[in-house]
Amino acid sequence: MITFARLSEVPLTQITTHMCDPRVTRYFPLMPDHWDDVASEKLVAAHLMWPASGCLISSTHAG
Repeated sequence: MITFARLSEVPLTQITTHMCDPRVTRYFPLMPDHWDDVASEKLVAAHLMWPASGCLISSTHAG
């Protein structure tokens, strides 16, 4: 089953497991060799900054 949720609502261990999966990493050539919960925390923190620092077009977040 697929569930859509905000990244901040996903447990860090689940993000870390996903990001360490070879089926995912092969599509991210610039991904660091080591990914842990600290890296997942940084990813979530960056995601939370998008509404404040990203670009809005017609009240829609454009990234």
